[in-house]
Amino acid sequence: MRSELEQVRPRAACDSRDRPRAASRLAAWLVAAASAGIGLPAGAQDKPLGEARTPDGKIRVEVLSLKRIEGSLVTLRWQIVNDGSANFSMTPGNARLIDLAGRRQYEPGLYSTQCLSKPDERTPCWATFAAPPSATKTVAVQFYEQFELVIGIPVTD
Repeated sequence: MRSELEQVRPRAACDSRDRPRAASRLAAWLVAAASAGIGLPAGAQDKPLGEARTPDGKIRVEVLSLKRIEGSLVTLRWQIVNDGSANFSMTPGNARLIDLAGRRQYEPGLYSTQCLSKPDERTPCWATFAAPPSATKTVAVQFYEQFELVIGIPVTD
């Protein structure tokens, strides 16, 4: 039986011999961009577009941006805020973008290697996905580690 949501994964737009080099360059650029907050106005990192919390409320994930980048891709940036007393680890590869109107689910292609947040820390994370169609203005974000769906995240250019 086929799932109601179609799975979409990013594809490399280059010859298979160039993929390792292209992926390496893209990964380096994404890490630098995510770390520097490229494309965000000053202070935008303080205002999340949406958030999800664990059932006990001690851990929350704040979605900071979802921005279209080169090559028909979007980069999702978020931070883990740990108000608990124990370390919290998240697998960024489990994040999903969900286009509710278009009935599609997008899986990440590249992402932070690990999102480990220690008590009383904010930890930045990122993931890159195939871009939804240009007509798609908002999506939902699903983080599978104990968090509810974050609805209404705008896709910006």
